[in-house]
Amino acid sequence: MSQPKQPPTLLLTPGSWHTPASQIYLQTALQNAGYPTQTIAHPTNGADPPSKTLTDDTTNLRHTLSHLIEQEGKDVVLIAHSYGGLVISNAAKGLGKKDRDKQGLQGGIVLMVYMTAFLVPKGKSLFEVLGEYRPANIVFEGSYCHATSVKESFYHDLSPEMLAEAEAQLTHTCIGAYTESVNYEPWRDIPCAYIFCQEDRALGLPIQEMLVEMMRASAPFPILTRRLRASHSPFYSMPMDTAEVIRYFVREVEGV
Repeated sequence: MSQPKQPPTLLLTPGSWHTPASQIYLQTALQNAGYPTQTIAHPTNGADPPSKTLTDDTTNLRHTLSHLIEQEGKDVVLIAHSYGGLVISNAAKGLGKKDRDKQGLQGGIVLMVYMTAFLVPKGKSLFEVLGEYRPANIVFEGSYCHATSVKESFYHDLSPEMLAEAEAQLTHTCIGAYTESVNYEPWRDIPCAYIFCQEDRALGLPIQEMLVEMMRASAPFPILTRRLRASHSPFYSMPMDTAEVIRYFVREVEGV
């Protein structure tokens, strides 16, 4: 008798300023649904001196992916919030499930989920794409990068108690996260999905929709989408609903 198929391992990849503690409610909801789930800590978040870059974050995630996929032969779903979209895009190169199947290799990335996350074309940095339209709540002190007005930008739908918890885990990040170029467009090779947050005040809905249309223009797979009436941080304001959307995406991907 064949063994039942194991669920994929889910890797949560936070945005800038956010530590793994920010994902605990979503991680718990996914684990309770039967999915092994981990959260990545970006080297750029909290680095002192602030010398870390997108390359450091990519290498860090790639190390975890290499262990799960190349050493353990596991299937993986990458889930990114905000800036984390750049990191998962970079780190996924060469690790797609279908490409590895063709090589007779076990494991691989079966799905990329972008949760109100940035998508940047290959060869461009986030700053190059944003141009003069950089968010007003970002303040730079040399290479240090701080988020301000976070209730308005990230957390306007949280209770006072949850807001205090969210603010307490924030840290600074490094300007190098935004000045280095992205080197891969995974939607050309790996199934992708996007969670629209309709009340997002940091990455507005029209921009989210534009990013998805960019993916669809060059993706050989349908881009799955779902909408939440949430701020920029649905992992805090509605973790159960967010987990259910992710579970829907996973079920929809063939072979998962």
